[in-house]
Amino acid sequence: MSKNLYPLPMLRAFRNFVSLQRASRALGRASRLKARGENKAAADGYADVIRRLDAVGTLPRDGGQFSFRDVSHFSIRLVACAEWAVLLEQAGDHDRAMQLAREVLDLCTRVPRKHGENSDLFLKWEQWARAFIGSEQPPA
Repeated sequence: MSKNLYPLPMLRAFRNFVSLQRASRALGRASRLKARGENKAAADGYADVIRRLDAVGTLPRDGGQFSFRDVSHFSIRLVACAEWAVLLEQAGDHDRAMQLAREVLDLCTRVPRKHGENSDLFLKWEQWARAFIGSEQPPA
């Protein structure tokens, strides 16, 4: 009977790391497509990023429980949701764009706030989401 050399949590962590790395590369590809004006392909790319992140798992509700994986997941998801929301709004899909903007706002209010440049970055994304949503208030 052979013994597994790597415990299951270690394998899961490695798989999540690889998935996050792939999502990060997909985010870069989608951003390059958007920069070239290929909005439909970019929107599809951002959707792919979100699907990849969903396969990794969800983020904790309590910011104090964020792990390194969660911070990486968060930063990739934040940009993908915001960029996709902009493209969807331009394409006329207002409802889905608002849903993504609300997700950005939710993420920004959940992330652990530390002093320094990260705090400023999250505040900027939170302000972006509030401006994008406009007069519509996100659900409590």
